[in-house]
Amino acid sequence: MPPRVRIFPRGRAPQPTPTAPAAPRTTGGTLRYIFDMVAIRDRITRTFVIDGGGGVISTGQKGHLDFSYNCALKRVRLEADQSGSMVIDIWKDTWANAPPTVADTICASAKPTLSAAQFYEDTTLTGWNRHIAKGDIVAFNVDSCSTITRVTVSLEVVRT
Repeated sequence: MPPRVRIFPRGRAPQPTPTAPAAPRTTGGTLRYIFDMVAIRDRITRTFVIDGGGGVISTGQKGHLDFSYNCALKRVRLEADQSGSMVIDIWKDTWANAPPTVADTICASAKPTLSAAQFYEDTTLTGWNRHIAKGDIVAFNVDSCSTITRVTVSLEVVRT
């Protein structure tokens, strides 16, 4: 039996949101977990993986994500495969002007940075251009990197 998922309109989800799995139930000799999960449509995490192919990640633009909805950026995370140092710049531009360039940075002076660390999180995003419009292209540029061979960049957004 697949899990039941309830979708609630924006701002109408009951609290608390996810519920723990209920006790296992046996059906025809098969053990199944019955649980209820609440999905909130408006909060989305988009991830982008940068892989050095076994070596240290080189500098430069690594790829793009496109957005098919209006949203506001709420949190940025970096998760590296090992402790090291890295600076990533995030650029955004319209589809018509793609690809984004350094002139299109959304980070201001507060770029996501690992400094002798494996994990990074920023929820304040001071000085950032947080609005992403439907059709925008977001690019990831590695400004510098040492030791790290793989990193996952996560952008948590809320639909607007």
